[in-house]
Amino acid sequence: MNFKTFGVGITAAFAVATGTALVSAPAQALSLTGSLSLSGGGTVTADQITFANSVVDTASGDFSSLLTSTAATIKPINLTPPALPGISSRSTDAIPQFINFGSFTVGSLTSTLFFNLDASPFVTVFIPLTGVNQFAFPNISGTFDFDGQTVARGFLNASNTGSGGSYDISLRAEPIPTPALLPGLVAMGVGIMRKRKAEAAAEAEA
Repeated sequence: MNFKTFGVGITAAFAVATGTALVSAPAQALSLTGSLSLSGGGTVTADQITFANSVVDTASGDFSSLLTSTAATIKPINLTPPALPGISSRSTDAIPQFINFGSFTVGSLTSTLFFNLDASPFVTVFIPLTGVNQFAFPNISGTFDFDGQTVARGFLNASNTGSGGSYDISLRAEPIPTPALLPGLVAMGVGIMRKRKAEAAAEAEA
């Protein structure tokens, strides 16, 4: 093996190894899974849903450190357009930091945990003439943020028992899939190696 061929081999191997390192890094990023449930009191009007006295009822998986009765803050949801008497399907805009769970610890890292609500057209509001208003959210998506990074996809279900009554929210978290870059980077490295070997062989024959 001449020096040039040896150098080419190192270059190609470095490209493959570097590709592996680049892909491995996101895999080390924080990712959470598990489920949560919350409850509290709320108010439902034609144009807004508000939440009060919100607490965590259950927490499993990576959320287990959120103890039962941990207080949470939930932003109001503005309905567009305002609901009419009867059953209405209304939309809501995306709400960043929709739920604030407060201080949360993962391993040695402590920061604030948030759930961001995605925009959704699937908020159902029931406003009968009696004034006992209800709502239901069927599986609205969102994301969990912790320490400034998105750590999970989330799916929220919620309903209440009437205007001014209690509500229940359930959340589940799923890992965010990372792009499958490794096969492409490895193939690129192998391709470079083959091309350089072919060039080296052609020069050796010349």
